[in-house]
Amino acid sequence: MIDGQHRVYGFTLANTAFRVPVVVYAGLSRRDETRLFIDINSKQKGVPAELLLDIKKLAEYEKNEDELLREIYDSFMEDTASSLYGRLSPASKAAGKISRSVFNASLKPLIKIFGDKSSSEIYQIMNAYFVAFKEGVLAKHKEDKLLFNSVFFRATCSFFLLIAPKVKDRFGAIYSTDNFYFFLEQVGGNIRPSKLKGTGTAYKPIVANLEEALKGSFSL
Repeated sequence: MIDGQHRVYGFTLANTAFRVPVVVYAGLSRRDETRLFIDINSKQKGVPAELLLDIKKLAEYEKNEDELLREIYDSFMEDTASSLYGRLSPASKAAGKISRSVFNASLKPLIKIFGDKSSSEIYQIMNAYFVAFKEGVLAKHKEDKLLFNSVFFRATCSFFLLIAPKVKDRFGAIYSTDNFYFFLEQVGGNIRPSKLKGTGTAYKPIVANLEEALKGSFSL
């Protein structure tokens, strides 16, 4: 902005000092300038979603749901009694580990059913469910590691929406490992190992297979 004889830049109006990294290229030919322009605008890559989620707290850019999911994820990561302990990768994708973005996508559809429960309460419930799922379904077929596959993990979380109401109907609002196991053991006994693995990146067929195994245990 020009005011009379004085030139005023936006930086001078800021109330807070910022360090801005700048790269300056000097002495380039017109060919090198245009090639650099093309490279910068065609080859740049965005920051991984996992890293963005991991630093949202520092940027004070979280919504309430983001904050809740972060706290639940951090509990699974830090508690040595967690069913996912040592199997989480918050800032990047890693084989055999659950990233923050996969975790959030898997648990977001569940958040509404928890009402006003705290992140600690949700962690306890989901941890009990995962422990029961591993023991009741996966261990029976020696497929414990499947829980840490991103597609299967999402299917497992989605299946929670079918199991939790049954637990509440039979045991009241007591979401313990034993109460989840009561139903999941039957699922594990009814499902074939091939039905657990699914194909590709679709998780819904796995949920359908688990639901079929759950129905197969019904009797009057």
